[in-house]
Amino acid sequence: MVLKDLATFHAVPLALKLVKPQVFENKVRPHLTPLKPPPTPSEENGERGPQAIIYEVVEDCAVIQPFKSKLKDFLKMDFAHLDRPERPFFTIVHGDAWANNIMVKFENGKPVASKFVDFQNYTFRSPVADLIFLLWSSVQQTILEENFDELIRFYHDNFVENLVRLKCDPTPFSFEKLLEEIDAEAKQIAGQSMFMCTLVVFGKEGGFSTEDPAKPPGFGTAADVTPEAKERLIYILKICHEKGWL
Repeated sequence: MVLKDLATFHAVPLALKLVKPQVFENKVRPHLTPLKPPPTPSEENGERGPQAIIYEVVEDCAVIQPFKSKLKDFLKMDFAHLDRPERPFFTIVHGDAWANNIMVKFENGKPVASKFVDFQNYTFRSPVADLIFLLWSSVQQTILEENFDELIRFYHDNFVENLVRLKCDPTPFSFEKLLEEIDAEAKQIAGQSMFMCTLVVFGKEGGFSTEDPAKPPGFGTAADVTPEAKERLIYILKICHEKGWL
């Protein structure tokens, strides 16, 4: 249900962009300012950024060894500031679509509706950023391992269904094109997902410690990373390797 609603959330403004481009450009687009995260801490400045901590956490894991040589360069990327040229799929995205920002209504013990909340990071971007981040941050790992591709297909089916309902040509938005979108956005989504899964979603209870009380808590050390976060990091890196995203 949540994936179906996410597909609707993405498809409706995309349809407006396609059917009434001037309305979208003049009335909607000006409010979709890109998020500008602060610079990533760098080792050159004597700071240990999240990438260094993530590498330390996973470097000795058996699953990582076949592609460990690629890992350090991958984690050196400034994920938040990778170039992101506009493409046809671009629409309104939530920017922080994970379980804590989704309300689900239940009736008789069954989910009947969902609502996205906390639109602090909404922007104009590829919808796959929300899709993959939601899957990696909020779906049980056993389900992901067995159904990752099927969940993407389910989202796409509903996405296209909405475009057709709104009298849009779905041809430019085929499943193959969606997979190309994921290929284009995967590195940035991986960076966001690993950061959030380590610090927030599966983060240490009470937050991580910081040696400098004047600075906000960051990643702390590898010892602060919970077993659940480590397991999710390994999964994300493993699937990135399998899909050719490293």
